[in-house]
Amino acid sequence: MSRAGVHPWVLGAVAGLLNWGVFAGCADAASAPTNTPAPTAGPATSCADFNARLVDLVLARFALPADATTPAAEQPTAAQLAKISLLPAHFDVLLSSPWLSIGRHATVSFKGKSITSSTNPGGFCVKAFINNDPDHELPIEKIYLATDTDGESPAIDVQFRVRALAGTLAVSKVTYTFVGYFIDAPVADGAPVVFSTDVWVTARWLSVVLAVLFVALAYAGLAWITYRPGTSATPRGAKWIGFVLNPIRITAGAFGDPSLSQVQVVLFTLIVAGLLFQQFVRTGTLSAISMQLLYLLGISAVTSGTAKFTATLKSNPSDTTSQYLMAKGWYDWPLEPLSQRASLGELLRTDGRLDVYKFQMAIFTVVVAVYVIFAGQTDLADVKISETMLYLIGISQGVYVGGKAVTDRTTDLENAVAKMIELEPQIQSLTQKIEAQPAPPDLAELKSQCQARVQEYAKAAKVAVEEFSPLLHRMHPRPAGTRNTRQIDPDVLKPDFH
Repeated sequence: MSRAGVHPWVLGAVAGLLNWGVFAGCADAASAPTNTPAPTAGPATSCADFNARLVDLVLARFALPADATTPAAEQPTAAQLAKISLLPAHFDVLLSSPWLSIGRHATVSFKGKSITSSTNPGGFCVKAFINNDPDHELPIEKIYLATDTDGESPAIDVQFRVRALAGTLAVSKVTYTFVGYFIDAPVADGAPVVFSTDVWVTARWLSVVLAVLFVALAYAGLAWITYRPGTSATPRGAKWIGFVLNPIRITAGAFGDPSLSQVQVVLFTLIVAGLLFQQFVRTGTLSAISMQLLYLLGISAVTSGTAKFTATLKSNPSDTTSQYLMAKGWYDWPLEPLSQRASLGELLRTDGRLDVYKFQMAIFTVVVAVYVIFAGQTDLADVKISETMLYLIGISQGVYVGGKAVTDRTTDLENAVAKMIELEPQIQSLTQKIEAQPAPPDLAELKSQCQARVQEYAKAAKVAVEEFSPLLHRMHPRPAGTRNTRQIDPDVLKPDFH
């Protein structure tokens, strides 16, 4: 084949690359450069010899004479690089994602018959360009041999730093061109490794802003769904906005009980969902989630369900007590304003006292949440939580649920109501005897007994009111004109006979 039969752009590209040193960014760039070998010489020994290597490959490819020369050129042009990018790759090449985030790592994998488990990745020279522009290179950070998994052939993975041209928008489409070769490949068998593809690159701040917006919209929707206007007195103005968006109000139970376990579930869910959305915007794919993070979410969900079940068993009065108090109209008392209960203090208290189990769980929740946010910026699969930390979280959650299980919130109420049920028919019987005609001879004694029973009943009723009101968050009747919420209307403490 004569020299005239070779495409002019091939010769021009080779000449440009000779004066340029296109593969200075290879894996073993630290090795000393060697003399440029002749086209018929053996394999090159360094990425610094890439110019000569490229000549050998092209001459062998187009069957040019060994002493053939090419015209000199000061620097390759973008047009020459564009022509080189059209050469066949001779390898299966896969980019980690068609969506890449500026400033982040990405990987391109080269796979072929010549790549085996014994292939030395240090003998692979490669360089990458943006839009085939020799002045805009992609930094090559690491070249390594990917392990053989699921019976697939090994691959050479090239890790690089994602960049875009200056002045590009938050989202832009660019062309990445990778050019490389294997040092030890014989000239007759070798060929330039070329891969060119279009990718979308996004600014890092864009994925963060969109993720925050996604979480904010999800949270606002949750607040709107759970808000029930007009159920009780609510703040006005700016305080109303804080009340509506209060996570303690959003996760409160049926009677407005603050629930730390449900706050934790919502918090972890929003964090993981936001990070997944952020990774999706960056890469166009959903990130994998590490097993430790799945364990964390599972522990949180199980704790919430168990705590809710335990609270139901430990906070509900018996059927007898409930029916008796319903008949007396106590369940018709208005609920306490939710704005008074949706506070951090109420979240950490039980029966008006600090609950150390809740406090411990809250501390670990905050620490783990902050860690997941920072550790999950690159990939949720990289979020590693040590076994000891998972054990510690599990113990904390177990102590929290155990604390709910052993907390006795109904015994005093049950005993007080039982006393009321016992005394009420006695008072009714004594009252009937006192009101009988003609008056009984022991009227004075009957009145004394009746008064004693009424006083006992009032004491039991007072205890019942003090236990029932905070348990079910009801506001008991107060004497007219008083603002003291602890005072009880005397009529509530009197027995009634229906």
